[in-house]
Amino acid sequence: MIIREATTRDQQALCELTRYVPLKGNISYFIDRSPDFFAYYNCLTDRWKLFVYEHEGTLAGCLWAAILQVNLKGHPSSAGYLGDLRILPSFRGRNVSTELVRAGTSFLRQQDGGDLPIFSVITESNHKMHRSKLPHFRKAGAVDFRPIRTLDFY
Repeated sequence: MIIREATTRDQQALCELTRYVPLKGNISYFIDRSPDFFAYYNCLTDRWKLFVYEHEGTLAGCLWAAILQVNLKGHPSSAGYLGDLRILPSFRGRNVSTELVRAGTSFLRQQDGGDLPIFSVITESNHKMHRSKLPHFRKAGAVDFRPIRTLDFY
């Protein structure tokens, strides 16, 4: 299992992964990020890393870890964010999500003195994610999960 930081040479494979593994909820969708997969992330923050899972030359998963400016309890704050978790169906059940979350959490815990709150957004209707992935997030060190009704990005 190879978990590494994504590079520009991964652009095409990441765009294909995004198309093949859409975001699921009441409505499933994907964002076509070609020709520059990383442009979306760069619009949100300059403090991020994208971790990828590579197996025998196949890019089979990814997870974005970023420092975002958010409003927590009415105050502008920095927070770590784990998102854009995508794994090809044929690679699920191999602890890939655990290892990707571990890499992302490790990166975020090294930022700003290690005191950043870390969050992720999972749609309420994504029951499979709630059942199967939350234990992986906890196992990888992201242990505190609480519902957030409103999340403001600025």
